[in-house]
Amino acid sequence: MDILVFENTESGYRYASSVSGYSLVSTGEDTYEFRARIVATADPLKLYLVANTSNVAQGLTVGDSEDQVKAALVRDFTSDGFDTTLPMFAEQEFPAGLTTHTEIDVMLVRSVARVDVLNTASAFTLHSVYVYRANDRYQVIPDHMQDDRVTEPSIPASAQRNVNMGPFAVTNNQFTEQLYLPESSAVSPATEQLTATTVVVGGRYEDDTQDTYYRMDFIPDENTELFGQILRNHRYIFTITSVEGSGWNTPGEAANNNSSQIEAGIKAWDENTMYMVYDATDYFGVSSRVIQVPAPVGEEGSILVDTSLDTYLLYWTDAQGNIDSSIAPITWGGSFTSGDGLFTVSISADGTRITATANSTGSNEGHLLVRAGRLSVTLTIRQGVQNLIRRTLNVLGSSSEIGSLGDFVLTGSTPGSRAGGMVSIMRNTDNFGPQGVIPIEGISIAGRAGVNFPSALLTLFDVLYLTYLSSDNTTSVANYLAWLEANDRRVMIVQYDNSSTNINMLNALGVSPRYNTTDPYPPFTISPDIPEVIRRGPFGEVDTTALIRCQDNTFGEIDLSFALANGISPILLGKTGGVVLGIDFADRIVYSGDIDLYNNFANSSGESITHDGQVVNNMEKIIANLWAWIANLVLTEE
Repeated sequence: MDILVFENTESGYRYASSVSGYSLVSTGEDTYEFRARIVATADPLKLYLVANTSNVAQGLTVGDSEDQVKAALVRDFTSDGFDTTLPMFAEQEFPAGLTTHTEIDVMLVRSVARVDVLNTASAFTLHSVYVYRANDRYQVIPDHMQDDRVTEPSIPASAQRNVNMGPFAVTNNQFTEQLYLPESSAVSPATEQLTATTVVVGGRYEDDTQDTYYRMDFIPDENTELFGQILRNHRYIFTITSVEGSGWNTPGEAANNNSSQIEAGIKAWDENTMYMVYDATDYFGVSSRVIQVPAPVGEEGSILVDTSLDTYLLYWTDAQGNIDSSIAPITWGGSFTSGDGLFTVSISADGTRITATANSTGSNEGHLLVRAGRLSVTLTIRQGVQNLIRRTLNVLGSSSEIGSLGDFVLTGSTPGSRAGGMVSIMRNTDNFGPQGVIPIEGISIAGRAGVNFPSALLTLFDVLYLTYLSSDNTTSVANYLAWLEANDRRVMIVQYDNSSTNINMLNALGVSPRYNTTDPYPPFTISPDIPEVIRRGPFGEVDTTALIRCQDNTFGEIDLSFALANGISPILLGKTGGVVLGIDFADRIVYSGDIDLYNNFANSSGESITHDGQVVNNMEKIIANLWAWIANLVLTEE
């Protein structure tokens, strides 16, 4: 285990040093513990944890950016496979630095994918497996990762699909835990399918006297737009269901021609969520061993099942796995209720889904046992996970200040000219509505003239939107901060567009922006440290190379080093590299240095928000994902 240490600078995190882990011991199934010594600092740190990879620091230079480090940590893949055991990666950020002994839990993500082949076709006997056109290089650290998962491959610029492998031997019509491949990009199945990474299987069809060969393509979950794509940390299971005739004479011919005479389904499982067991002839897998159920009565949680068996049985057990013999087991299409009445569980008619329904509210737990032939798997039901409350998100702002959201906008009032684009996104029920991307009742916006909102009024709202507030005073500031601190499901949005905007509030928060009032004023850039909830939120991924329009030469910036040291995550950066838009997640404060961000002023220097309520470009995604984060924070119930 090697650890790359990154220190925060004005240009983002930069590589500073590397240390090695020691005292590595196994502490359980797929769980390990180790120690490392890192120089103490109160400055923000980010750690890259790299496992099973030699010479990790070789070729790195102090001051390298994260992207430079990722590009440098590239390794070869040959027909012999990897030159190491499975390479893995994780990262951990410490916004407040590391000054004392600290324990952390991380989930390591494999840098490669696993491929298994299972044969269930009665007219065919599987004898061998080959791979054609695998990439000859792989990147140890992914470019994009969220919540320990990847959704797109990270391919080194120098990689070529030119590695062929095989034959691999097969036992009892199954090929498992032998083949690991680098990531690969999708190609057009119409024009480039013969250049894609592919698997070839060899075997005997019916009464043939010699083996013939068949091509099988990576089409995860039958999505042809992903033709040929291979993602790290995924397990690709090819299941041969039918063979209708003899194949090609050689594996090379099969690899370089279209697939024919064979039907094979492919399922892509994320290795961080799946669990699968095998015996000599059968397999049984679930997407998770934990069925998570929201707290309210009647809410459901499900897991997916994949098995080669025609049926399986499900039993209630206690926490130790002892079967409750007073309740008969169920099979496909059946349902039953736990002895304590807390949960009802059902199996779909085709056996592919197990669903648990909550019969009472609160935090509860149940236990199940699956018996599938000679295979068995234990499952846990956990109730009380986060659940989005289906109610309205209530927002309050001044209706008499620059950038006003309006006065009861959902009933027709017009927002101020500086916020119309954002309000159009908020009002679109396809975005925030019962059937929207964020399934809530909607966003209700109330406005009141002036800046001194009484405490009784504040308690009716979830979000306080402070516009220019040029005449704010210390009394209102104290009320607003008390309102925010009284409930950890509240959010405050603070503008600092010029030196008189919200100055008392900023002083109370200990924030001292700098202000731009001179030309030129280039477009804002997207921070390389943009929070993942904004960069890859429910409204789509933000292109971090995009430019965001700067309407005029008046805007505020919070010093980047100060922001990072004080827990403000940057989203947009201004002319001098300071934070124009950022979030303090711990204190639930959104900082906004330019009121003009929220409208579609005509300007050719970057992207802006339209008035049609659609979320298409990068600025629209940033704002929509920002309100999605707010809605999920405010309207989520433990």
